[in-house]
Formats: sequence, structure tokens, C-alpha cells
Amino acid sequence: MELRDSRLPYQQRALERRLAAAPRVVLSTADTYVSAAALSTSGVLPLPGELWRPTAEVAHGPLRLASGALALAHGISGVQTLMSAPYREDTRARNLRRLQGIGDLVAAAGLAGQAFGLGPWTAALAVAGSLTATTTSCLRGRMR
Repeated sequence: MELRDSRLPYQQRALERRLAAAPRVVLSTADTYVSAAALSTSGVLPLPGELWRPTAEVAHGPLRLASGALALAHGISGVQTLMSAPYREDTRARNLRRLQGIGDLVAAAGLAGQAFGLGPWTAALAVAGSLTATTTSCLRGRMR
């Protein structure tokens, strides 16, 4: 009697979906970290102690640069996602693709606002857009 493992193709597909979502999760984590660090260096969030105050002043410039780079990455990703929609997609997949693209553009706007120092509300915009884009990306991956 020969035993076959019929779960192997499903397991392989599940692993591929998880690996495909990994870059998006890393980008979302970076967005959240940079937003929180930018808020703490600008004085909105409290720092752990006065020992960190000189470090916060030095880190403010590189965090603005990182915010700008992440905004550029989200902007490119959002435009590519919105422009590369195939016409053969069903309505649900098309709506998820649109939501992911819009989430990326919202995150790009929030991160660009952080880069230009427009205020603490930009961090909320960046994190909300990034998490929306990440969630819809994972949902789109499950549909494949």
C-alpha cells in the first residue's frame, strides 16, 4: 500500500503566500518604527529618560530622511498597484487591489508629512495607511 501526502501542494502554496507577504510586513514594521521614533524625537511621545535627550536631537535628521525614503517606496508601490490592475480580476480582487494602492498612497502622504515636519498627526496617517495596505495585501494573497 502506497501512502501519498496530499497536503504537500497546499503546504507549499501556504509557505509561498507567507514568504510573499514578508516584504510587506517588514515595510509596515519599518513605517511604524520610524513613525514612533520620529514622534519621540520631536517631543510628542515621552522619552525613557533625560539620558536620551541628546540622542533624540541627533537622530531627528536621519529619521526625517528615513521617512522620506519610506514615503517614496510607498508612493511607487501605490502607483504600481493601482496601474497594474488586470481587467480579468473579479470585483472583490479589484476592490482589494484598489484599497491596497490607496493605503500605500495614504502612507506615503503621512510619511512625507513626517519628513517635512508637518506635525504628529502625520504619524497616525502613515501607520493607518501602511497597516491598511499590508492587510489588503495579505488578503489578496489568500485569494490566489
